[in-house]
Amino acid sequence: MNNNLQNSNGALGTASSQLAHPLPFENSGRPFSGFAPIERLQINHLPDDELLYYANLPVDNVIVVDTETTGLEPSDEVISYGICTAQGDEIANQLVRPTRHTAWPEAEKINHISWDDVKAQPHLTELEPSLSALWANSALLVGYNIGFDQRLLHQSGVNLSGIEAFDLMEAFARLHCQYNRHRQAYRWLRLTDVATIYDYQYEAHDSLNDARATAFCYLAFREECRKIATSRNLEQAAASTPLATGSASLAAASTHSTTASTPLTGEMREL
Repeated sequence: MNNNLQNSNGALGTASSQLAHPLPFENSGRPFSGFAPIERLQINHLPDDELLYYANLPVDNVIVVDTETTGLEPSDEVISYGICTAQGDEIANQLVRPTRHTAWPEAEKINHISWDDVKAQPHLTELEPSLSALWANSALLVGYNIGFDQRLLHQSGVNLSGIEAFDLMEAFARLHCQYNRHRQAYRWLRLTDVATIYDYQYEAHDSLNDARATAFCYLAFREECRKIATSRNLEQAAASTPLATGSASLAAASTHSTTASTPLTGEMREL
């Protein structure tokens, strides 16, 4: 997995060697906590090293994942997953038959997936070899509240050990002043809210649609950080990939946008 950044002299080095803080990667299924909390964080006030890390997030060989599930509890299971590239190109769009559930009435109200939809589909354990090969050949796994997807995939029988994952939900919160000092936790926005901020319209609660929305927001977030870094005259931001590359990727991802029909209501974590 290549997490190299290019320094101002054009030399490549690992991201961890250029950051004063640990990388925001988390292999345990929890959102990253590598950077120290910043009280009343304002947009454009991120430390330079963190901003540069975000500005140089990879765009190639990145996979974006989202799941729909039977619920939120430790006993719940994945009933569909969507996987795409950072540019929104479909890799997988799969319904899954759970092993412990035949009904999930509350979740079905949100994701509209029923037992009849999945009863003839494969178990996730049958799909695990192809998923493991996909993880192994990818530079980075991206998700929105990725810890939830990792936990549910693990509960459903998928081995996720050693996979580097990036949580866009927490990174966006750090850039946009979403830290609650009293609760000592970030105030998370729903993916639908962030998509609206980045002017991306789509129909939520579908795993592939949500993955594509996450991919679009990932590129938009990266582009936003690159522009801020450029405004600070941080040479590292322009040393590797021109801003135009991010813009082109963003334009490609936007072709998958669909008209939104779901209001911005409900729980932050979309089933």
